[in-house]
Amino acid sequence: MIAERGIPKASFNVFAMLHRLGDRLLPVASENALVTKRSDGSLAIAVWNYAEPEETGAPREFRVTGAPGKARMTVLDAEHGDAFTAFKKMGSPPSPTRAQIATLRQAGALPADVPVDLRKPFTLAPKSLALLEVTR
Repeated sequence: MIAERGIPKASFNVFAMLHRLGDRLLPVASENALVTKRSDGSLAIAVWNYAEPEETGAPREFRVTGAPGKARMTVLDAEHGDAFTAFKKMGSPPSPTRAQIATLRQAGALPADVPVDLRKPFTLAPKSLALLEVTR
């Protein structure tokens, strides 16, 4: 899950995000979400927009209902936490330079979470995962 020279792959970030889920599964009426509760009462919600590898997929809008409070969202997609996309954009060099390796490490780093207003819908790009952390 970590490529040569310490470059994190997207799969590494998926596991890092899922590790932040709670220990109690809550019911949810969606095939694209997993809602958990943590011991401190906060909620951790994983939401994904899946597309098969050979498909391009389409953006998808999501709305979280019944989860009051403040939320923070971390998104993993082709532009956030995915070194492979950055590698392709730089022309897939067979022997990346030190500067390119530094760029790939930065591109592969899990992005910081951002505040989100749960009263508004949000859109996920195809082949992406979001983790919403809701405090009461």
